[in-house]
Amino acid sequence: MKVQEDVKSVLIVDDEEMVRLTYAGYLKELGFKTLEAGNGDKGLQMISKHKPDVVLLDLLMPGKSGIETLRDIKKDSADLPVIMLTAFGDIPSAVEAMKAGAYEFMTKPPDFDKLGILVRNAVDHISAKKKVKLLTSILSDSIKVHLGDSRAMSKICNDIITVAETGMSVIIEGETGTGKGYIAKLIHSLSKRAGKPLVKVDLSLIPEALVESELFGYEKGAFTGADKSKKGFFETANYGTILLDELQTVPRHLQNKLLSAVEDRKITPLGSQQSREIDIRIIALANRSLEELVKQDSFGADLYYRLNEYLIKIPALRDHKEDIAFFAGRFLTELTNELQKVIYGFTDDAIALLGFHDWPGNLRELKNVIRRAILICKSDIIDHGDLAFLRAYVKGYRPAPTGRKSEKIYKSLREITNKAIESVEKDAICHVLNITGGNKKKAASLLQVDYKTLFNKIRDYRMTFPEEPLTLRPPRLDVRSRRPF
Repeated sequence: MKVQEDVKSVLIVDDEEMVRLTYAGYLKELGFKTLEAGNGDKGLQMISKHKPDVVLLDLLMPGKSGIETLRDIKKDSADLPVIMLTAFGDIPSAVEAMKAGAYEFMTKPPDFDKLGILVRNAVDHISAKKKVKLLTSILSDSIKVHLGDSRAMSKICNDIITVAETGMSVIIEGETGTGKGYIAKLIHSLSKRAGKPLVKVDLSLIPEALVESELFGYEKGAFTGADKSKKGFFETANYGTILLDELQTVPRHLQNKLLSAVEDRKITPLGSQQSREIDIRIIALANRSLEELVKQDSFGADLYYRLNEYLIKIPALRDHKEDIAFFAGRFLTELTNELQKVIYGFTDDAIALLGFHDWPGNLRELKNVIRRAILICKSDIIDHGDLAFLRAYVKGYRPAPTGRKSEKIYKSLREITNKAIESVEKDAICHVLNITGGNKKKAASLLQVDYKTLFNKIRDYRMTFPEEPLTLRPPRLDVRSRRPF
C-alpha cells in the first residue's frame, strides 16, 4: 500500500474571502495543504475536525474576535501555533495576542516571503516540540522501570529528567540507604557528560588531614612522603562528573577552598604555585538537610548556595511503602541471578510483612533482607516464613490463618521490566505513527531505529496501521509458569 506523503496543513481564518484565497494560493505553491474558515466559530470547528498544523488568524472579525478565538484554541490545543494577522499593527494588540499564546504577530498585507518562512518555522517548532514530548515520555517510562511509578518516585523521575542535561550543580539529600548514589549515576548517564569520568568521593572516609590533597592533588615534595606528583579527584573527574558523598562532613576550614574550586573551576595542587582549569559537574550527596545545618552554623552558607543550583530530596522508604513490592521484585531478580537460585516472587503475606517494617536502613536494608530470604527460601516463592527473622523488628503484623493460601504472587523484576519495556515501545510506536500519518520510514527516523527494526516490532506486537486504528493485543500471562495461554 502506498503511504500518503506527510503534507502539513494551514488553516486560514479570515472574514474576507479574497484574503483567504490569496493566502491559500501562496501557501499551496509552497507545498502546504490549506483549509479555510470565515469566522472564529467555524475556525474552531475546523480545528477540532481536521487538526491543522498551523493557524493563520485574523485579529479583527465580526462576531467572535481573533483574540477570543485564540483563547478558545489554546484551551483545547495549547501546542497549536497560531499566527495573528491584522491590518492595524498596533503594539497593544500584538502584546495582547502574544500574552494569549500567539506564536507570532504580522500586519496585513504581510510580506509573503516572511510569512512563508514564519509558517515553515511554526511547523518545525511544533514537530520539534512533539518529538521532545515523545522522547521525554519514553525517558520517563524508562526511568520508572528502575524507580517505580508511585507519586514519590514519579517526582524523582521528573527531577532527574529536568536537571540531567542542564549541567547544573545538584544536591541530593536523603537518609542513608535511600539510593542517592544511584540517582546521581542516572543523572550523569543522561547528561552530556555521559561516557566521561564519573568519580565518586566518600568524604567521610578521608582523614581530615588528607582531604585537601585527595581532592586537589599534590606535587612531588609537597610534604614528607610525597615522592611523586598525584592527581586529585577533581582533576581525575575532568570533563566528567564528581560525586561528593557525605558533603556535610567536609571540615569548615576546607569549605572555602572547595567553594573557590567550584566557583572558579580551578584547582591548585598542594605544593604548586599554578592553578589548573577543570571542567566538571558537581553532584553533592548528603544524608542530612544542609539547609538546616546552615541555619545551625554547622555548614557554610556560601558553599551550600553555590552548589544548590538544583535540589533533589529522596524520601525515606517508610514514607512511600507502596513502592516496597516493586523494589523487592527488583532486588529479587538481581539477587537470584547473583545467588543462582530460581525464585519467582512473593506471597501476599510476605509483602504484607515487609510493609509493616519501618526500614531505618531504607533500600539498602530491604536489599539485605531480600538476600537473606532468598538464602532461606526452600521453594520458588518467598512466603512470610522465609522472613521470620524480620518479625522481631515488626509491630502489628499477623500472618494469614493456617490453611489459607495467599492468592496473589508478586512477579520478579525481570517480568515487570520486560512488560514495561514492551508497553513503552508500543506507546512510542503508536504515537509516532500517528504523528507521521502512518509513514513508517519517517517514524523509524524519528525513533532513531532502522526501518526493518520498526517493521519487526509492529509485527511482533501485533499492531495494525493504518487500515484500522492501532490495536494492541498483548498475550495474557500465567504468572506462575510465565507462559502465554
